[in-house]
Amino acid sequence: MVLIYIDHSEGQIKKTSLEALSYGAALAKQTGTSAEGVLLGTVSENLGSIGKYGIQKIHQVGQESLNQLDSEQYIRILSAIVEKTGATVIVLTHNNTGRAIAPGLSARLKAGLVTGATALPDTANGFQVKKNLFSGKAFCTVSIKTTIKIISLNPNVYPVVSAEGSAEIILENIPVQPGAVTIKSVTKASGEIPLTEAEIVVSGARGTNRHCHRTEFIYRRRNLRGHSASGRRKQK
Repeated sequence: MVLIYIDHSEGQIKKTSLEALSYGAALAKQTGTSAEGVLLGTVSENLGSIGKYGIQKIHQVGQESLNQLDSEQYIRILSAIVEKTGATVIVLTHNNTGRAIAPGLSARLKAGLVTGATALPDTANGFQVKKNLFSGKAFCTVSIKTTIKIISLNPNVYPVVSAEGSAEIILENIPVQPGAVTIKSVTKASGEIPLTEAEIVVSGARGTNRHCHRTEFIYRRRNLRGHSASGRRKQK
């Protein structure tokens, strides 16, 4: 079974998680198994509707204390769900949350890990995963040979695919232990859409800066349409 971690923020499921769900569902179809999701914490959305992205069940540990990332808690709870469900492939997004929990989850489950995957695995001869190297300047293929496999998917490399369907919600009774770290407050950047959550990304050419007329045009269009813009630092 393929188990997909569903990341969320401020009560909303992240767009990158929809990509991971679509990726995991496609991988399950490719390998002739089922796809299920796991969500830690609470969201304001109708979780059952997430089934339209190709998963049959969602395992939820619904304590509000899990709405803030605690990597130690996440790794322990996710490991318990993997053991309960018998999942052999775990899919996460290669974002801040995925980077925080994937290595520890890999060590705890003795699972092979590929970070920054860019395509579905080649399962014709083993389990080979393509990933980025050097900020996308090169690629390599990594073969995972362990029984349990973990893939963290690069954002914006796999399309969101939806159809008709709904998922069964399974409330998991896994105790949440007092964390070693207490989060007193969270301050987030505002006014900018994160690149990983943008529907369209407009990129400036090399050598442009915020005062260039081309760049000003890009930023004006971004602000009007609610999209994100990105640029590359000038090479010295």
